[in-house]
Order: sequence, then C-alpha cells, then structure tokens
Amino acid sequence: HISVLGRDYRYRRINSTYERVHGTTRQELVGLSVAELLGEAVFTHQVQPLIDRCFRGEEVHYESWFTFQDGEPRYMAVSYLPLIASGGEPEEILVISRDWTEQKTAEEKVKANEQRLRTILDAMTNFVGIGTVDGIVLDCNQAPLDLAGLRREDVTGKLFTDTYWFNYSDTVREQIHRILGRAALGESVREDLQARVREDQYITVDACYVPVKNAHGDVIQIVFSGIDVTARRKAELALQQSRQKLKAILDHSPNLIFLKDLEGRYLHVNKRFEQVFGLSEERIIGFHDDDVFPQEQAEQFHRHDLMVLQAGEALEFEESALHEDGPHISLVQKFPLQDEA
Repeated sequence: HISVLGRDYRYRRINSTYERVHGTTRQELVGLSVAELLGEAVFTHQVQPLIDRCFRGEEVHYESWFTFQDGEPRYMAVSYLPLIASGGEPEEILVISRDWTEQKTAEEKVKANEQRLRTILDAMTNFVGIGTVDGIVLDCNQAPLDLAGLRREDVTGKLFTDTYWFNYSDTVREQIHRILGRAALGESVREDLQARVREDQYITVDACYVPVKNAHGDVIQIVFSGIDVTARRKAELALQQSRQKLKAILDHSPNLIFLKDLEGRYLHVNKRFEQVFGLSEERIIGFHDDDVFPQEQAEQFHRHDLMVLQAGEALEFEESALHEDGPHISLVQKFPLQDEA
C-alpha cells in the first residue's frame, strides 16, 4: 500500500491498493487525516511519534497490528520515507505498507507449537535433546539441566563431549565420540553412559542417539534421549551377583542338585550333577529326561516328578540311576518351588 502524507498528517496521494484495503475511494481518502482513518488513540500513541521523526529527516521502519474498515486485524510492515523538498526540509513523506498478516500468523502458530512442545518436553523426566551432525548441542529439555544444576546456555552451542555431564572422563568422551560417529552415518545407537550430575555424583543413563534425515536421506541432525537407570542397573548387578553366589554354592555342593520347569525341562544343574552323569550343561539344559537318560531311568525320574507336583510338597524317593562308574541307588529329595501367591 502506498500513500503520501503532508505535514498536516493528511493524505495527499494514495494508490489503488490503498483504496481497496480501506474499502473506499481515492476521493474520500485524499484530504482525510491519519487520525480520522486509524482512530485518535492509534494515531496519538502509535503513529504520530514515528511520522514526526520522519518529518525531521529520518527514515522510519516498524511493524504492528492495525484494524481497518473491514474490522479484521492486519499485521503491517510500514516504512516512512522523507520526501526532501528544495529547501532541504521534507514537506511530505512516502508511506509504504506491506501486509504481512499471513506470515505473522504463521510465525505465531509456529511459536505457539514450539512453546507447547517445549512445555511437554520440559515436563518429561526423561532426557531429550537435539544436536548437529558434528555433535554440537542445539537444545535440550529441562530435566537433565535441573539434575545437574545447569542452565540451558551452559550446554547449547557446546559439543556433547564438552558438556558438564560428560567432560569429566576421556573414556566417556571417546565413547560419545564413537556413538555420534555411528549416528552421523545413519545408525541409531543405544548404549549406557555414565553422566555426571554433581561433583563426585554420577548416574547411569540408558541413552539413544537417533539420526534425523532430510528428504534425500542425508543425516542433518541427531536426536538424543535418555533414562536414568541407575537404580535398575544396581538392582540388576545385585541380582547377578546373588545368582553368581548361589551358583558357586550349588557347584561346590557334594550333592546332585537340579531344577526343572513344570514341563520337565532342565533349567539348572550343578557341577556335581554334570560329573556324576558325565554330561555337560549344554547337553542337559532345556532337555527332558528322555532326551538325556535311558528310557527306564527317564520314566522313573518323570514319575517321581509328577508325584511331587500332585502332592504340592517335598517327597523323598529311592532312585536307580546309571552313573559314570555304573548303576547307583540314591536317596533323592524333590520339592516344588512355589511363588508368593
């Protein structure tokens, strides 16, 4: 939209677009004041100070929302350009207005969507962020920042390996460098990482690095996410150690010890069991008695197993079995393992 204003703040010339936007004719607009067209409040508080600056010889550019005759608000980018007369003082100014409503509305929708996404991400207790292919942090959610007492500006713009969480160890830095290299080539990578959250305080993070590709299949960014699995890993380690201790106890027992499922498949045997029958664990685990032992012996074992399951309590049997050194009769105690229910 193009118009020319005089020092009296009245329109002297307008183009056809100006007519169309304001829903009137050139004859009706020319001679009209800006206050009469836009309203006294808008003119006094918003427009007049900028026009006055232009009449002092300054080019003025600004953006703002306006409401025109159709009642619809429009976002306008406005330029005031002084038209210098022969005496060196501007007697008129050229007003160029561009309607950026659609662009501004789209930008505000994008900002609103970004804010909603930010709100969702910051409400998550998982660690989420995004970085460049070169490993520079572009953004992250609030959870990992709060955990380490950091601000967003403490990590954005830095290499992953240089952030507080990981810069404490060359080993960890090398691990991340290797992970990022694989992700940059298009591979999704999942590994445990040791992250520092306070001085001398570390957590185990189940971390995923996923490449983001463009329409051509090129990796353009890397999304990272993680879950604090410190307690879980400690529990898993404790369980593993407990199993190792139990296995050590069972393997050093002079008695034959075995465990079967309800279908009669062997789940565990101790070393003494392997030695007596001359069988390796690989030859026993997952197999039934009739896969491993002579038919008569297998049927005996299976018959006694069923009696224990039916009784629901420990029973004692004399069982004949062929050992490495020949047949033996053993006193065998069998009992069902029951859950808490």
